Amino acid sequence: MGLFGRSKKKKINDTVVNMSNSDFLSGADFTAKRDDELKLSSVYGCVDTISTTMSKIPFFVMNRFTKEHIDNENLYNLLNMQPYPEANASIMHKLLWIWDLTKGNAYAVINRKPRSFEIESIIPIHPLNVSIQRDEDRKLYYVITLNDKNKTQRVFRYDEIIHLKEFTLDGVLGISPLDYAMYTTNSGLNQEQWQEYFYRNYCRPLDYLKTMSDLSSKQVEKAVPDGKGGTKTVKISLKESLREEWRKAHSGDNKFFTAILDNGLEYGTVPQITPEQMEFVNSKEVNVQDIARFFGMGSCMFKLGVGKQTYSSNEQGQICYINETISGRLRQWEQELTLKLLTREQRAKGWVIKGNLNEELRGDTTTRANWYDKMRSMGVYNINEIRAYEDLEDIGELGDVRTIGPNAVPLERAIQGQTAGQVTPNDINPDNEEQANNTEQNEEDN
Repeated sequence: MGLFGRSKKKKINDTVVNMSNSDFLSGADFTAKRDDELKLSSVYGCVDTISTTMSKIPFFVMNRFTKEHIDNENLYNLLNMQPYPEANASIMHKLLWIWDLTKGNAYAVINRKPRSFEIESIIPIHPLNVSIQRDEDRKLYYVITLNDKNKTQRVFRYDEIIHLKEFTLDGVLGISPLDYAMYTTNSGLNQEQWQEYFYRNYCRPLDYLKTMSDLSSKQVEKAVPDGKGGTKTVKISLKESLREEWRKAHSGDNKFFTAILDNGLEYGTVPQITPEQMEFVNSKEVNVQDIARFFGMGSCMFKLGVGKQTYSSNEQGQICYINETISGRLRQWEQELTLKLLTREQRAKGWVIKGNLNEELRGDTTTRANWYDKMRSMGVYNINEIRAYEDLEDIGELGDVRTIGPNAVPLERAIQGQTAGQVTPNDINPDNEEQANNTEQNEEDN
């Protein structure tokens, strides 16, 4: 039963729940609390880079038996264009993976039409609004709680919810890398706060006022607001009065003014560890690398500047990033979409939903040209397929001819034992095969 299906009650463990579709669409349950960890550039960089990569991957439906691409307009639009009215597919995919990386779980409701069961929309649900439970038969079901006045709830079966898990120990609930990186992120936040304090105080250490007499028992009068628009006089210690006056007189730009000390006071500073002594920069780099490890990010993709980096090493870093950081997450995404969006009959036919990573592995112009040349010379790709990878239109039937070898012998002719010397440039089209056979027969007769 989809999110916008008939107002039908569903009963699980004697609990009847309903949900108002209009309240859901009001956006109340999209409100997320601010995550302090995202204030760290390392955490933000990991989350943004991975989620952006996942949002760029195009999806298609394929027959796993024949490798044929299935033309399904509805699924294509849901996966690559507009999964629900308020956002396009790229935004939804990025949103889900941001939730997955920061919360450990990401959810989306599959809304189907009541009679045809055709998928109408895929709507993301914030993880804070979802709880997972089991019924008496130990089957999983999801309870969505809205942030409306009545705290409306709605129950969904396992196959009605897309559920992404970042890291799991029980196969049910996901765990965010930030949960394991708690000490590292806290250390990073403390470093940022210390750095802010250090520079906010003009990189000056703490100071103090010294006197030979005891000021604890001495008091002075001070005028303070009485809460009624006037003032009243109170007594405070001389020590506190001096501390307050010093703070006012030497705060902000006044820090650089010449201090005038009376009452026998002497000015002194507290020796403080400098950023150089603390190896502050090096410790921040170590912290950044630790965060990158928790998210499975390489230094090349993270722009850490660690070690000597070259164009070649960066290219290998991109390949490593795709293989180690993205491929596993994409595999889970593909399987979840295949299990939840395709019907049992479609899966029985061999239909699967796949993501295309070729766009991320295209590399530079020279690398792509060498790759295409090798694949074409082996007969794997033809001209039209290569042009399709470059988002170019095909050149017609001649572009469908597969060739093999450096001299571009048509694959069908090479199988027959013909060599490049027996194939003229004007005789590559398979339509001329009969003419070529007649020519060979005349040569044998002569």
